Amino acid sequence: MKKEEILDFINRYYLGGKIESAAWTFNGGNVTTMFRSGDKSFMGMVTKNKFGFDEDCQIGILTTGQLVKLLGIMSDEFEFGLNKHTAGDGEEKIVSMKLVNGRSRINYMLADLTVIPKAKGLKAEPDYNLTLNIDDEFIDLFIKGKVLYLILNLLRWSKIQRLINTKL
Repeated sequence: MKKEEILDFINRYYLGGKIESAAWTFNGGNVTTMFRSGDKSFMGMVTKNKFGFDEDCQIGILTTGQLVKLLGIMSDEFEFGLNKHTAGDGEEKIVSMKLVNGRSRINYMLADLTVIPKAKGLKAEPDYNLTLNIDDEFIDLFIKGKVLYLILNLLRWSKIQRLINTKL
């Protein structure tokens, strides 16, 4: 597995430390997580296709920040696997994530899924209303790129084009 790919997936839900715990679901070579913030102010879902791990299962990541730091010592490519333990009742349970390269071997202990906050879908999607006053100052800032990154993350390009066309 490539370190860049797993970090790309993590960074899409970790949001610089805002989401520490998440349940990863592996299905058909893809990995998905649904997450929500601790204060329940936002939630989301991230899927990475062709993750490179073909076993269908679900794991709990309790301390994503710690996992990111551990991934920092791994080389650009490493082996990714899961360690299982058979309980007294005969049920096999995934207990840790195994990351191995030429010099390092990491066993990252996984959390029980019951301690990971569950993210449920929206009951109803809210109306999104936004009004932009496009004047000379705004256009100047837009051209300089100061506002471009923020706007592109908040709006779809087609909505920006419609707003620009209606204001001009």
